[in-house]
Amino acid sequence: YALLDLAILGIAWFKAWRVLNVLGFLFTFGIGTLWGVNYYVPENFATTEPFLILFTVMYLVIPVLFAIRVEPPRLRGFVDSTLMFGTPIVAFGLQSQLVGDTKYGLAISAVALALAYVGMATFLYRTRRGELRVLVETQLALGIAFLTIAVPLALDDALWTSAAWALEGAALTWLAFRQQRRLALAAGVVLQVLAAASYIVKSPVAAEWPVLN
Repeated sequence: YALLDLAILGIAWFKAWRVLNVLGFLFTFGIGTLWGVNYYVPENFATTEPFLILFTVMYLVIPVLFAIRVEPPRLRGFVDSTLMFGTPIVAFGLQSQLVGDTKYGLAISAVALALAYVGMATFLYRTRRGELRVLVETQLALGIAFLTIAVPLALDDALWTSAAWALEGAALTWLAFRQQRRLALAAGVVLQVLAAASYIVKSPVAAEWPVLN
């Protein structure tokens, strides 16, 4: 499957073969999941994790190659949205089964995905190609989403989680006003509300000074 997916990756560099990309994704992760359910044991981690990382990286790159080499992304289409949003969801779900019992395993995985998406978004943004704007914004949003998930996974203390979400929400709100982005503004406000709720629920002094806090 790794060899087949490398071939699909090579084809994506030159040809807009969307059906092939999606079929490769479905068969790779579908059969991989079936194998994991039936045969995976913790002793196989060292030989399973590298392939999960490899498959994830390839299907993160394929939509980018498609957009750069062939045509602008059409994220409303079935194939583009499947690869763009399906890959991190499926990969993170499988990763949770591999490292779910490891301390900070999921948090590190979420940060790794966040860095990958932010890195790709930064690279594409620097190409200054206006037709890639939707792809850049989508990858940036996914990066922020995984960074948000990583905070409560890494921090057991709800107060630290609240502080991190509040800072992230403030940064998103500032960015939204700078770039005139309503969706980013909504996300920033939602994070602020979640931060406040987390603080009020867990803080020992919130009941006495809720407004001040």
